[in-house]
Amino acid sequence: MASEHLKLPIEGGQFYHIYKKSSIPGPLFFTPTNYQFFLRKMDAIIGDMVDMMAFCLLPDHFHLLFRAREVIMIKEEYVDHPVEIGHFISESLRKIFAVYSANITKQEGIIDPILDNNFSRVVLTDDENIRQLIRYIHFNPQLHAHADTFQSYPYSSYPILSGKSKTMVDRDTVFSLFGDQSAFMDAHQQINITDFPPALLLE
Repeated sequence: MASEHLKLPIEGGQFYHIYKKSSIPGPLFFTPTNYQFFLRKMDAIIGDMVDMMAFCLLPDHFHLLFRAREVIMIKEEYVDHPVEIGHFISESLRKIFAVYSANITKQEGIIDPILDNNFSRVVLTDDENIRQLIRYIHFNPQLHAHADTFQSYPYSSYPILSGKSKTMVDRDTVFSLFGDQSAFMDAHQQINITDFPPALLLE
């Protein structure tokens, strides 16, 4: 995996594709409860710092696509410097990894952390690339043969976006990127893996 994808700093106001897999051989998620725990911690720890566009948690890796907010609140003070915001988001992601690793260590009796501090990321500056990445992330369960159809996979943002339940995902922004909800649904009906730029996929 290219080293620049590990070193690229996160900055406020930018869109990022985040990719992470287990730091030790074997699965990353073991039970349905593990997926739910990770999503709860993600919402609690970075939910006020990013606008989530898409996510997919697979047994051995996960993808996130979010926009770092331009203003965040830290200890009742506003932070609006892009680099500072990126620092807080990066540290918050690492906190999620540490909390999840501690949970799995206790559950499975694993000695080494299942998630280390590193995570691959790429910045997205073009709306078409963002749309492509949203579709790619949703298609991942089918691509990796974890579901017969990506629409039926429960641990991605696709069923959330196509429903009406409360969510950390920013439905309004996602739908506006495609035009509206109907266009979002239509864009997910015809997916060809060759359409996706390899440099943006991170795996």
